[in-house]
Amino acid sequence: MKITKEGITPYFLKISKMRDQLQELGEATSDSEMTTVVFNSLPEEWGNFTCSIYGKKEATYLSEMWSLCRIEQTRVKAKEYVG
Repeated sequence: MKITKEGITPYFLKISKMRDQLQELGEATSDSEMTTVVFNSLPEEWGNFTCSIYGKKEATYLSEMWSLCRIEQTRVKAKEYVG
């Protein structure tokens, strides 16, 4: 599943819903697994962002990842607007 033009928020809502459904079926998923799914879904132009988050020593929780992605999406859109 890739991020669409609708943006980060609808994507994270879908990811969260999928995670909840898996938990209901008895398939628990860790934050690190879900964060990996998100990393694999990010657009190529977010490469520097991905590297900076992925390279952190401490784990990035899914809720933190959502916040960071919203900030990055805002930054990218602002750059497109100016550029």
